[in-house]
Order: sequence, then structure tokens, then C-alpha cells
Amino acid sequence: MTTPETIAHAPEHEEKHASEGTFFVVFGALAALTVIELLVIYLPGLRYPLLIGLMFAKAWLVIDYFMNLRYDNKLFRISFLIPVAAGVIMTILLTPLSHP
Repeated sequence: MTTPETIAHAPEHEEKHASEGTFFVVFGALAALTVIELLVIYLPGLRYPLLIGLMFAKAWLVIDYFMNLRYDNKLFRISFLIPVAAGVIMTILLTPLSHP
């Protein structure tokens, strides 16, 4: 049976969260990756593999930090990464091999 004394002495559950500075760093990284994506468009040979890699990196940052899955159970992170991986695979399969 729980009494007020046991509740008062129960250890508090501290939830981990990223600091405000971390969010600004991640925002800066996302902005830098976006600029790199804009520059990669003009590379003739490596355009699609680089864009897919940058897309995956940006998705990972958003999922990990802005959706706070970095500090949750790893199962939640995997459940969000499966659709991202499926999107990458579909993008690779549906991208034409050559452009006119």
C-alpha cells in the first residue's frame, strides 16, 4: 500500500531532453544540408546518390531530435526509420537511369 510518505520518498523519473542549444545546432545542420542539396543538383554523375544520402541524413536529424526519439525506446526510432528506408528504396527503383 502506498502512503504519502512512500510517495514523497519515491525517486522522480527524470526525462532526458535536448537543450535549446542542441536544437539550434540541429537547425543549423539541417540548413547546411539543404544548401548542400541545392549545390548537388548541379553535379551530373553523383546527383541521385548524394541527394538520397542527404535526404536520409535530414530525416534522421528530424526524427532523432525534433520528434524527441533520441531519448525514447529504440523501437520507436526503428518504427519511423522503416518508412524512410522504404522511401529511399522506392526512390532508387523509380529513378530513371538516364535523362534526355
